Amino acid sequence: MASLRPIFLLAHPRACSSAFERVMMTQKDRILCIHEPFSGAFFMGPERLSDRFDGREYERVSSGMDSVTYRDTIEGIIRICDSNPDKRIFIKDMAYFMVHQPGSRSGLAESFAGVASGTDEVQLSNVSVIPLEILRKFHFTFLIRHPVLAIPSYYRCTIPPKSEVTGVTQYSNADTGYKELRKLFDYLHICGIVGPSIAGRTRFSPATMSDGQLQDVEICMIDAEDLLRYPESIVQQYCASTGLHYSGKDMMKWNTVEEHMYARDAFATWKGFHDDAINSVKLGGNVKNQHPSAAEQDQIWREEFGVVAAQLIRKLVDENMSDYEYLKQFAVKPQLSPN
Repeated sequence: MASLRPIFLLAHPRACSSAFERVMMTQKDRILCIHEPFSGAFFMGPERLSDRFDGREYERVSSGMDSVTYRDTIEGIIRICDSNPDKRIFIKDMAYFMVHQPGSRSGLAESFAGVASGTDEVQLSNVSVIPLEILRKFHFTFLIRHPVLAIPSYYRCTIPPKSEVTGVTQYSNADTGYKELRKLFDYLHICGIVGPSIAGRTRFSPATMSDGQLQDVEICMIDAEDLLRYPESIVQQYCASTGLHYSGKDMMKWNTVEEHMYARDAFATWKGFHDDAINSVKLGGNVKNQHPSAAEQDQIWREEFGVVAAQLIRKLVDENMSDYEYLKQFAVKPQLSPN
């Protein structure tokens, strides 16, 4: 029996995660999507981990999210799950929304005071602000993208004309999200919430608990380039790993007015960041078989962004490569039919 727990897709920014969410949106008769629910607590709430809106009280209050805590967010997710028993819940969010930045305070969000959080030894190693016992309620999956693609994609959102819509004008390693995704993945792995089996590679006979949940949740790590280059293979394996029904090529396309309105409403909170996903009509497209050399890529960035920005992008790409490559080793491999 497949896991019935809510699926939680953890990603880093600009990993094509909203495009993948649109795949799930095509199945709205059986899947209910929750889009980036922790962003409010992370950026705007009283327990916020980001300093982006510090000193910008008007924006925080006018967002309507200035009082949202991490516990509020979890309780909201639970209410949605309870009120939709006939649907599988699919949550997509950034791992770094739940992980303390390097050098900052650690520990659970204050709103979880008094919530059971597992053994002291395991909880002390918890890199997130969410108690372990709550993390165990979700079926976690992961999405990554090569830094040479994700990092300049985010940088474009911080300069005109995009920045005039996003309102974001600065970019640093705190916004890349790779280290936090790796830390949270490792913690979930160590605690046995995911693994040791790897989707598409390790065959196993899952033992089930009394409530029908899988004890062994496969590590299901998707690389965005594989997803875009081989959408059918990757989506089919993702569905098999998570217990979702795979309905074929229809999951990879969306072009009705209703579908676009659904996505536009779901992605409305952070304007400008989801335009590509909102305006898309299918999953996939032209994906290069190989990246340019470092020297060629640097020249491309200099021409597009200028010398100083190109140097920053190269620095951030290099700083995040080891974390990307570590996570990549767990990625689902495309399964291609022989010609």
